[in-house]
Order: sequence, then structure tokens, then C-alpha cells
Amino acid sequence: MKKTLLSLSLVALGAASAFSQGTVAFKNDSSTLVRTNNNGNIGSANNTISVITVGLYGGTNNASSNSLSLLATVQMSAAAGRFNYLGGAVSNTFIAGGAVGTFQVRAWSGNFATYEAAYSQALLDGTTLVGGSTIWTQATGNPNVAGTPPPPPGIFAPDGGFTGLTVTTITPEPGTIALGVLGVGSLLALRRRKS
Repeated sequence: MKKTLLSLSLVALGAASAFSQGTVAFKNDSSTLVRTNNNGNIGSANNTISVITVGLYGGTNNASSNSLSLLATVQMSAAAGRFNYLGGAVSNTFIAGGAVGTFQVRAWSGNFATYEAAYSQALLDGTTLVGGSTIWTQATGNPNVAGTPPPPPGIFAPDGGFTGLTVTTITPEPGTIALGVLGVGSLLALRRRKS
């Protein structure tokens, strides 16, 4: 009896999570390009980066940037500034179909699985490109509508709030550099004093 109840509850939980998958179309258009900080497309003559990873992050309605989860990534040809996730629809398990969620697009260069890993490297090397869009809220599509479900809403206007983004290198603040130099100098002075 216990096994039967456990099995039924697992099936019900699986069915409930299948029905709570709101979807959005993860692609951009010519008005929402991913650009470099020199106002050109990433593959312009001034830039040697050929591929950029673009990630869609999402969370519940009015979630903060830090609490958004990575939903999907897509490799983008840097020269085009455009991306299209494998046929479009990205679903999630925390926003019900038709409900409002919070979204952000983040992009990075290099062979990193997440934006956070790329950002950490960008702080160190000064060559890794990173960037993030503003955060917006929008309604998701509902793939569980009876009959033929409508296509999922796009992430840019008129459905969503994605307006494009700029990727750039991160330059440490002069105070951070000065603190690093002071630390190295202190270590050298202590080492010299001990000898």
C-alpha cells in the first residue's frame, strides 16, 4: 500500500511539474543585437572574438538578478550579433505556463559553461568579454493549452523586454590595482627582512 501511494504521488508530482512549464522564445532580431563596447558587432574588424555564448536566465516574478537560474545557452556567431535557440522555445520548472516570470540575457566569450565563470575570469585577465541585459518581467507561453498551443512569446518587444546588450572587458578599478601592488610590496618587504 505504501509503495502504491508513493508511486502515485511521484506520478502526480511529475505531472504537476510538466504542467508548470512556462515557455519563452529565446532568439533576438536585428533591433536587439549583441554588440561590443565599440558599438560594432562582435565580429567587426576591431575584434578577434568569433563566438559568443548567450544565456537566458530566469526566475519567479520580481526575482533579483542574483537569484536567476540559467535556463538555456546558445552559441552565437560573433559577426552576426544574432542568436536563435534550437527552434526557439525554452521552458522552465518554476514559472507556470501563462504566468509572469523575471528574465535576463547574459553573454560571454571564451569556453565557459556559465556567465559567472566567465565573469570571474574577466576580472583576472582583462580580455574575456562579458555583458548582461537589463532585467525584465513578462508572461510566459503555456504549452498545455487544449488543442494547438500558441507559439511562446518572444523575449523582445512587443512580448518581452530584451533590448540588446553590450559585451565588454572588465577593467579593475585603480584602487584594486593599488591594493594588489601594496600587498605584493608588503610580501617582498617581509621576505627581505627575514633573509
